[in-house]
Amino acid sequence: GGNSVIASSGEKKLSEGLVVTVICRILGVTVGRRRGKKKEKSEDEGGQGPVGSGTTQHFSAESCRQKQRQPSLPLICIALNILSSLCDHAKDGVSATIFGDSSCASVEAEMMASIGVNVLDALSDNIFEYFHALMNEKDPTLCRNSKDGLFGSLKACSSIVSLLETRLSRAEKTIKNLKEVVWIIINNSNHLNQISIESKGIQKAATSLLAILPLTGNSENTPPNKIWTQSIRDGLKLMEWAIHDFFPMPRADGSSKKDEDTRVKEEAKSHPDLWNRHQKWVSIAKEATSANDDELDLGNDPTDDHRSRSLLSRIQSLCSYLHCLLVMEGYPIHRHSAFANSAVIQQIPLDMLLNTSEQLLSFPLAAEAKYRATKSRLRSSPVHGGLISPHAAMTISASMRMSGHTLFDVSVESCKGGSGILGRAHRVVGMSVANLVSSCSLGVVSVVDGKLMRGVGGNNAVRMGWLRGSIPLRIQSIRSFQAVALSLGSGVVSSNGTVKSISRALVLLGGCLLEQILGEDAEKDGLSLVGGGLDEEWGTLGDR
Repeated sequence: GGNSVIASSGEKKLSEGLVVTVICRILGVTVGRRRGKKKEKSEDEGGQGPVGSGTTQHFSAESCRQKQRQPSLPLICIALNILSSLCDHAKDGVSATIFGDSSCASVEAEMMASIGVNVLDALSDNIFEYFHALMNEKDPTLCRNSKDGLFGSLKACSSIVSLLETRLSRAEKTIKNLKEVVWIIINNSNHLNQISIESKGIQKAATSLLAILPLTGNSENTPPNKIWTQSIRDGLKLMEWAIHDFFPMPRADGSSKKDEDTRVKEEAKSHPDLWNRHQKWVSIAKEATSANDDELDLGNDPTDDHRSRSLLSRIQSLCSYLHCLLVMEGYPIHRHSAFANSAVIQQIPLDMLLNTSEQLLSFPLAAEAKYRATKSRLRSSPVHGGLISPHAAMTISASMRMSGHTLFDVSVESCKGGSGILGRAHRVVGMSVANLVSSCSLGVVSVVDGKLMRGVGGNNAVRMGWLRGSIPLRIQSIRSFQAVALSLGSGVVSSNGTVKSISRALVLLGGCLLEQILGEDAEKDGLSLVGGGLDEEWGTLGDR
């Protein structure tokens, strides 16, 4: 009996070993010895520069085509999927279940631990090559193949890191190279968006991989939870710097532009590596990369659409990165449990999260204020101290606010029931109610507040009518209020400090529901919440 068990275990190891060996051969992994000197992906050599930037690139489109032909890219994608499945099975099946023992998962985990660094080295090179092929390739078929290879490689890296975790702590060079390659993709997210809508999946995979890297720890034995917290802070700083450089906004504390510049300079000195990463992205965002943007110039740019799209893409990518960090996407179950304890929750920079969320949520108001305060002939020129014009800021303001809602929601949900969010209940409730008020139609707000607001029942022009008429923003504002209510709980929501704001919000929600129920019937019958027929601000034709 004992011999048969040993034989069975040996057969499992043999079959699993053959599968992993085939995968390594397909992916070009060198097992048993360290790879030779890796190709540098520095900024000066074209690793960071976008397509059309004039920088030299190590991998031409032709060399990438040759790599894709041997072996074929569909075969590589299959190997990547199998590799991800093996890692996920090894991660989730290490403990015995009613469906069988864990010996197979243990074998897979042992094998991946022995070759994990080599596989990550190979996948890091592949990601870099697929990315440049995607940026340069004109053939639709090869472009699609590059997308599939890039997406599969990113997902496979995430699975390996999630499985091995701190066993990769000594492979700092490998993790550093992988991180730099992922930042190249994130920095060029705007160019990927111009290539195809399908690139959203690539950006999501890239931010998920970047968010899971804190699990590897480092050679200094820094706990993963501290690296995780610092990663959240770094992501928030990158977001604040992007807004400050492109469209400076007044802060809630009333600090002047000069004070903000001084604060940013001090932060740059204390975080040189992070500031260097920010400057790399700024240099990319300023450059023209498409045929339509060849004439872009900071001193004479009538539309500056390229830079506004770059800012929006940057904010969306960083929001996705912070979302993955806060929800711990792809993290093993035991990490969720360890990070959920009160000590780790207290380390979450909640004030920074709320400050950045507030900036994004108030972006439409700041954009319109700057737009109306600027002379007509100057509305397409970059604002003082910034890189985009008031007109460009208006075009992206709704999407920026949506990103603010995403960051605000995940911030309050990640601290659900904790003392940190409870101690800031008044501010959090105030932010959610303010968002709701600015999203509801003027008719509803007038009825709730008991006074006729400007533009209701008359022909006067109303500011922010486009914002109040956006149904997606209104839906998101309602969801944000729901997230706040669930995070704080009924006891805090009904406390003396917030009950007035909560009561107002509930009446606004009822008014929105009533307004939507009335619909076209109210228009036919001449009914309205504020006389004169149905409120014409209730969404655009596309929203309806």
